[in-house]
Amino acid sequence: MTNNNSKLSDYLEKIETDDIAEMSGDTNINMNFQLLDNSITAFCDKKDLRIVQELSLCFNKLSCIPNNFSQHLINLEKLDLSNNNLQELPTSFSSLSNLQYLKIDNNKFVVMPIVLAGNQRLKSLSICHNSLNEISEELGSLITLEHLNLSFNKLIKFPKSFAKLHRLRELNIAGNKFDIIPSCITNGMRNLEILDVSLNKSIKLNEPPCSKRLIKFYAMDNGLCRTFPRWLLTSPYSSVEEVNFNQTEFSKYTFPKDKVVLNLRILSINQSDLTDNNLEMLTENMYRLEKLDIGNDKLTKKEGNVFCNVPCHFKNPQLINEIDMKFTGLPIVSRLITNLANITKIDFSQNSISWLPDEFCNLSKLEILIINNNSIPVLPDNIGNLKALRELVIYSNQLSRLPESMCNVKELRLLDLYDNELKEIPWNAVNLENLEAIDIDCNFFSTDDLTIRNKSYEIFRKSIRGKCVSFGKRSSEEKISPREEESVQSSESSCSKYYESDHTENDYQQEDLDQMCDNGAEENWESSYDSTDDYEPACVSRRKQRKSSLVEDVHGQFFCPDDLHALPIKQQVRQMFNDRRQIPRTFEEGQFDDA
Repeated sequence: MTNNNSKLSDYLEKIETDDIAEMSGDTNINMNFQLLDNSITAFCDKKDLRIVQELSLCFNKLSCIPNNFSQHLINLEKLDLSNNNLQELPTSFSSLSNLQYLKIDNNKFVVMPIVLAGNQRLKSLSICHNSLNEISEELGSLITLEHLNLSFNKLIKFPKSFAKLHRLRELNIAGNKFDIIPSCITNGMRNLEILDVSLNKSIKLNEPPCSKRLIKFYAMDNGLCRTFPRWLLTSPYSSVEEVNFNQTEFSKYTFPKDKVVLNLRILSINQSDLTDNNLEMLTENMYRLEKLDIGNDKLTKKEGNVFCNVPCHFKNPQLINEIDMKFTGLPIVSRLITNLANITKIDFSQNSISWLPDEFCNLSKLEILIINNNSIPVLPDNIGNLKALRELVIYSNQLSRLPESMCNVKELRLLDLYDNELKEIPWNAVNLENLEAIDIDCNFFSTDDLTIRNKSYEIFRKSIRGKCVSFGKRSSEEKISPREEESVQSSESSCSKYYESDHTENDYQQEDLDQMCDNGAEENWESSYDSTDDYEPACVSRRKQRKSSLVEDVHGQFFCPDDLHALPIKQQVRQMFNDRRQIPRTFEEGQFDDA
């Protein structure tokens, strides 16, 4: 508090010198965190404030503004009073005749100050994160407004007079309690370009805005809405370039029959119960689409997009430069993905992909590939064709090796191979000269004392984990490889006698049972054929569990997706017996008929 007063005192002394030459550079004043209620009056009494054009008084815990505040601020154009405790503005506030930009965010306003109606030059007004529940009709006189931010309040309606705000280009009413787009928007504001109605739960979006100049429309996180706003797909709104419906779910999709050319460039509609069919119809007339975000943040039983394949049906697929389909249950990547010739970023993470086609590597302009948490056992042999690739995120898959052509990806700067099934360090990728960040932990080799281009591996690993804070805690331990199983088995020597004794005795039992069957014996089960009392099944499963490598049985470099299918039950049982994971037992026919 002493420091604040001393700073204010120094500033006031500077004003008292009345040296205009010295004050010539003080047209912009920042007094954030420096004023108290008892000092703002003295601050406002100084006559030389007439030269101030921009003033910021944020974070000062101000609960009121004195009447003399605007007396000498005759040239003030920008004022920021955010993050205080204000509930009203003084009546003299309207005398700020040159005021054009006003921010009063994060205060305690319940009613929008009527005194603002006198600021006839106001172009930008932001009063978000307050408790507004009422706006006077008189404020419709602010016809010079171009930007209005009323987000995160408690508004349920707008004054009809706001329809006259024909210069308004940007309106943000997110985080309020509107149940329908206000009538002043659907009947007025004819030059509106950006409209944000996000976070108004279950708002009805079927009424179109009056403005035909709309460029950006945001309706995120609105919960369940009844119908998709089909007006966005009609010719009067063909100028719309960006739409965001993330986290907004529609119970019904209807599409216009007329064929129009839509200029939409960015479409974001993740976690909205979207399917392949709806997506195809939704994007049918989008001739300029560049970015498509149709992934999910999480997949739940009630909501989320689900797709069977990567969409490649676009009117101009060569314009697509970014696509996000994370967490959508995607099982396959079509060979037609090669149609997206100019794509630069792909996110297929958290899906069920087990194979990438060779055509995938024809995407010569791809810079970022995020495909972690899938079931991919091998990458295409021609992955070296991805000359522009800078980031490859493929952790938590089932990779057992990297193709030799990996050394041709010269521009690679980030490589994440954490938690795969690599059996040796992939030097063809690790030694790439532009590589700055790499994580190859949790594979079947040790990274202790590893150096890469004469630098400690820990430096590269720290770099990648520092960039990706969403990883959580990662282990640096290596997995147990098949080559180390002998050492693991030696620790189980105490159980080995049970394997031998049970197996030998079981062989004798099998021979006796076969002989009994040949003699026609059908009853009188003997207890001698039961398993031994000293059998301990727990000894069988003491090995450390790990993911099974799906490519250990793949011959050479030829991989067939059919190898990923489960073996028939009979073969699984035989394999279990060979691995001694379960002791086989033979039962006499009809043994349990009287159970």
